[in-house]
Amino acid sequence: KLVFGDVGIDMIAGPSEVFIIADDSARAYDIACDLIAQAEHGSGFESSVLLATTDELISEVEVEIDKLLETYSKDSKIYDVYKKYMYALKVKDVDFAIEVANAYAPEHVEIITKNSKEDAAKITRAGAIFVGPYSPEPIGDYVAGPSHVLPTNSTAKFSSGISAATFMTRISILD
Repeated sequence: KLVFGDVGIDMIAGPSEVFIIADDSARAYDIACDLIAQAEHGSGFESSVLLATTDELISEVEVEIDKLLETYSKDSKIYDVYKKYMYALKVKDVDFAIEVANAYAPEHVEIITKNSKEDAAKITRAGAIFVGPYSPEPIGDYVAGPSHVLPTNSTAKFSSGISAATFMTRISILD
């Protein structure tokens, strides 16, 4: 339980995680960059998960990740994430990927599909949702951000990111 003054927050914040839901409209290089960006957070325990609808996309992403990894020192924490917590999973379709994401309730969900807005509307459990190929998760971290303190480790099932409302007192009155 996080405590700020006398305000308790029932969520876990960190290590960071991203689920990327992608179909054949997504660019492999963009996905690889976003998976690596998540791994760059630094603890070595971040998780980067791709839920893709085609084996071809997974293969292309793996090639791009290998190229990107060549630019990092071998003792970088990114390699820890790459070896232990980076996954590319083929799913039968986007709806199943959404089902998986909702069941896990990750901190960040990127939707890079032909119908990204409609697909994003089906996400019911996430700290933040990034819609379309021009809304990568790092923009949320560094530019446009929702709260940078978001629920991780499936706590988006019952918690939201920190906002001004987190620090407000709410009272129920029955008359």
